[in-house]
Amino acid sequence: MPFTLFRKREVNRAGALYESAVQAARQPDWYRDAGVPDTMDGRYCVLATLLALTDLRLAGGGEAVGALSPRLTEMFVDDLDIQLRESGLGDPTLGKTVRNLVTGLSGRIAQWRTALEGGDWSPAIRSSLYRDRAPGEAQAETARRLLAEWNGRLNSTSDEALEKGVRA
Repeated sequence: MPFTLFRKREVNRAGALYESAVQAARQPDWYRDAGVPDTMDGRYCVLATLLALTDLRLAGGGEAVGALSPRLTEMFVDDLDIQLRESGLGDPTLGKTVRNLVTGLSGRIAQWRTALEGGDWSPAIRSSLYRDRAPGEAQAETARRLLAEWNGRLNSTSDEALEKGVRA
């Protein structure tokens, strides 16, 4: 367990689950087949979308797995901070940029809650992955398939497995 200067640092229990989402967001299908731009913004869109679906699954689970939701967001914020600093963004604008990106995650959670409840994923896919840019029909269908697979795996994973960071 890592230590800070004054106290022991707690290991984030959502780390493995976050890494699972990051690995899925790195899959080339999103960029090659689904047509999400292979840019920093496009990668953010895919990761934020997967995290939104993950957050909704955690919220629908038991108390212990639901407690991972804020921890997952903490992992996201920490990762954003590191990635933005590495890309050259400095302190004067870093906080505002991270806040805007986390707000984007919150918006996606709301969009996907509506989409999952209503059954029509098209508006959420367009907004969440393509920033309202119209994807081609094949790209939109590929995105739908990839998201359905991700969501299906999340929903078929037990709360106990999610607590351990395992996703089916």
